[in-house]
Amino acid sequence: MIKRTKTLHYNWSDKHKEYMRRTQHSAMNIAEGSIRSGKTTDNIFCFAHDLKRSHDKLHLATASTQPTAKLIIGDCDGYGLEHIFRGQCKWGKYKGNECLKICGKDTNYKEKIVLFCGGAKADSYKKFRGMSIGLWIATEINLHHADTIREAQRRQINADIKRFYWDLNPESPNAEIYQEFIDVYTKKDKDGELKGGFNLVTFNIFDNVNLSQDNLDAEISKYEKDSVFYKRDILGERCTADGIIFKDFAEHTDKYMIARSDFPNRFRWVDVGFDIGGNGSAYSMCCSAQGYDGVIYVLRAQKKQAQDLPMEQVEQFVFEFIDGIQQDFDVRIDNVNCDHSDVIINTLNEKRYIFGKTYKPPIEDRPFLFSVLMAQGKFKLVENECNDLIDELQNLVYDDKADKAIPLDDGSMQIDTYDSMTYSCAGNWHYLNEG
Repeated sequence: MIKRTKTLHYNWSDKHKEYMRRTQHSAMNIAEGSIRSGKTTDNIFCFAHDLKRSHDKLHLATASTQPTAKLIIGDCDGYGLEHIFRGQCKWGKYKGNECLKICGKDTNYKEKIVLFCGGAKADSYKKFRGMSIGLWIATEINLHHADTIREAQRRQINADIKRFYWDLNPESPNAEIYQEFIDVYTKKDKDGELKGGFNLVTFNIFDNVNLSQDNLDAEISKYEKDSVFYKRDILGERCTADGIIFKDFAEHTDKYMIARSDFPNRFRWVDVGFDIGGNGSAYSMCCSAQGYDGVIYVLRAQKKQAQDLPMEQVEQFVFEFIDGIQQDFDVRIDNVNCDHSDVIINTLNEKRYIFGKTYKPPIEDRPFLFSVLMAQGKFKLVENECNDLIDELQNLVYDDKADKAIPLDDGSMQIDTYDSMTYSCAGNWHYLNEG
């Protein structure tokens, strides 16, 4: 253990202070709201305060995965548990689980063990099943499996300080976390049936007084003001995703177009996405490239209806597209990212050794990335080369029956070229999200 030499400096708005005061009289504490609103820091601070006073030895910290729990709750940009108890704690193992062992002046030299576990899988609860848990802190509770949530609450029945701290970003009002848990608690609290105290507060990004105006403006600039992502990530509102996904693109398509003569001569990468058709779905291909200006340029997008297309015609479609890109745009394709089908990929690789299965980004993450690129002016399509894709982007709508903000894909409209566009960027997906 190292010696603690400095104090952490906190700066809270009145709204955050009030939420934190109420935690001391509430068994259920839920901080819901936008990204970067400070809700996780509140919960960690209050959890640590209770940890010092609790007589229980074992406590629980969860996220969707165990590494995420360590990163967000353990570290938290320098405000996590390992920093609050700096000089009095060390990472270790307990019953096969990653844990933070705390023992020092703050705990009256009594050892406290915080188990760090994932919670997203149906069997995640097995990591702590049978244990008696004191306090529980969970980040991104909406990404936890319902069985994890129920088991963690059961493990707290005999806790000295029976209290949990949850945080989450807003989702659709129909999401399971609301229907099965939060809305149930809210109703019971209003009806006077809930015991122990209930503390639910919604924060938005403007409630975080630690964000500079420049950083705040930069974050907001990533979003279209009328998008579902702005309402959830900036305003902290629960809302259903419905209507046209890329509304600004649909209404102002021209501003997203670029003449072939105007795009850069050099690119960071040039990749092709190949959405393999069948069962009524079209074969589609899309070539995207990133310039050194950070802009994604869609060079060409095409599709070919399946209808029991023989392999020879699939090969012809694929190789004519690839050869055409390299000849017409004078670029070298780095990768061809395919979504599935070992048979087709292996057949193509017998002639060209550049095909491979691609990382498939989560369906709900795809609209967000391209919405951000559009809002930042970093998405362009080459004129007269992407008509199939333009038609799909103009008409792509949300599935209003889904909990997540995902495109409608029930066969009533085609999204094959949109899919191939996402695959064309899949090899650089994490880099693009960071940018």
